[in-house]
Amino acid sequence: MSTYSAGNYKKTAIATVLLQRPAIAYLDEPLETVDSIARERVMEIFRTMSAAGSSLFISTQDIDLCMSFDYVQVFAQLTIVAEGTPEEVLGTNPRQRFFELTGARLPQEELGWLK
Repeated sequence: MSTYSAGNYKKTAIATVLLQRPAIAYLDEPLETVDSIARERVMEIFRTMSAAGSSLFISTQDIDLCMSFDYVQVFAQLTIVAEGTPEEVLGTNPRQRFFELTGARLPQEELGWLK
């Protein structure tokens, strides 16, 4: 495995966990570095496991991914600041709502040095 790409390493780690068919699984950024095709396949596997009764808890900073979940919780400074369905929590502009909920600010710096 030491020669695997980051994506293949991640897929192997997910497979190792899922082969055990856990009733409950906590997954930290499971789809980070995974290619788009494999990502969709893994999400399909997650949905099938969930429908079969497994509880999957996924931590991620990928707002687009969150929109495909059944339920989300947004944390800010180790506190849950919102929870519910993705639509209830993040609405129609998920990125903007996420920044509002967390109080995060993007610096308004000049990028003239890039020109």
